[in-house]
Amino acid sequence: MKDLGAQNQICGGGRYDNLIKLFSGLDEPAVGFAFGFDRLLDAAETQKVSMPEEEKPIVVSPASEDARDKAFEIAAYLRRITARRIELDLMNRKLGRNLEHASNINASFVVIVGLKELKENKVILKDMQQSTQKEVNLEEIAKILL
Repeated sequence: MKDLGAQNQICGGGRYDNLIKLFSGLDEPAVGFAFGFDRLLDAAETQKVSMPEEEKPIVVSPASEDARDKAFEIAAYLRRITARRIELDLMNRKLGRNLEHASNINASFVVIVGLKELKENKVILKDMQQSTQKEVNLEEIAKILL
């Protein structure tokens, strides 16, 4: 690309026949290539390519240490059914600190997993944008969040 100046190559590669031999002693032919990430970003900017905005993450937070295992299960379930970023506290922070973290990363929702709610097969879903929260059935959480 002309607009990228002297460093106008985005991708490079070639034959690397001696590379495998250098590391393993085997005399094998090889080819390879790589993209320069910074060059790709420069090219995208030059051509005014717009990147889709990333969806806001969802935070899963146990309300207590006793609910941690179930919070892990819920986070794993959400990760299987969506491409959205699902965060789960691994630092054993208190609920208040997790809510503060969710606010700092501009999360859309916090799924609060509490023992009292789990007895009824529910969690608390806090909408961080609207500053509201409600109890929801675990079966419904996917419909609401996706």
